[in-house]
Amino acid sequence: MLKTRMLSLLLAPLLLLSVKAFAGCTMAASPETIRVVLPTFAVDPNIPVGGVIGGKTVSAARLLTVMCTGSTTYRSALLGNWATPSATVPGVYETGLPGIGVKVTDFVMPERYVPVTNAALPPNQTMGLSGSDIRLLFYRTGEIVPGNFPTGIVARFSLGTTANILSLQITAGGAKIKSCYASSPSITVPLGSHQRSVFNGVGSTSEMKSFNVELTCQGDNMPVNVSFSSNGATSSPEPGVIPLDGSEGSATGVAVKVVKGDGSPLQFDTAETYHTAGETSISIPLRAGYVQTAGTITPGVANTAMTFTITQN
Repeated sequence: MLKTRMLSLLLAPLLLLSVKAFAGCTMAASPETIRVVLPTFAVDPNIPVGGVIGGKTVSAARLLTVMCTGSTTYRSALLGNWATPSATVPGVYETGLPGIGVKVTDFVMPERYVPVTNAALPPNQTMGLSGSDIRLLFYRTGEIVPGNFPTGIVARFSLGTTANILSLQITAGGAKIKSCYASSPSITVPLGSHQRSVFNGVGSTSEMKSFNVELTCQGDNMPVNVSFSSNGATSSPEPGVIPLDGSEGSATGVAVKVVKGDGSPLQFDTAETYHTAGETSISIPLRAGYVQTAGTITPGVANTAMTFTITQN
């Protein structure tokens, strides 16, 4: 009886070891760590919580040859400074730099975001595991404190619990407040109501209303680029002309014309450089009015919009 009981105790660890080996995976290539250099994002403080600050694509696409000798799982996880879910933006994880969170597309399942768990792989066969480029998307999650991202391993992609495929390591990057940003994120310009008799042919305009795009700037000499684009329902027929939004009841035969303060046409989708002398505020003067675009005008609502974009290298 004593020998039999000793034999059963010896068999238990052997059985556990055989199960561990049966569920193992091996790869033709060694696990890799990709060192990621993030940019220093210039953040517009008008971006709301949940707004996208920027992104980074990590070149990771490759085909891995994997042999799994049993049923196993593919997993991905965020680690270290990126392991804490945001309390303000669902699906986003904090980066360790206050006010900035991140979402990471999965290496094997790019349509999903990390973490991915319990994704079953076929047992007992050699297979090609296709990996994709990884997209990092950064979001505002709260009050941003300019600085550098904490460095270190932030994501890992693995088979089972121990067979690492790929790791991401942050080595540089950070965030700063843009040198210039819009003093107000939106501007309404009332163009008034006009009789058809105001217009006397294609190209004639109503009274032009003056307005300014105001920028608030840091006291540095970092240039910024400002560009304007049409939000019209159709493309702009000529520089500075924005088609109406086409909503129900819209007027026809007219559009909105925008010119610079000196009367020259506003060129859409063409950046102009500002903030080269350390100004703390900049005013961009513009004028807008209705312009006749067809031989016949029908009355109705005449609304449209344009977007201005501030970029900084």
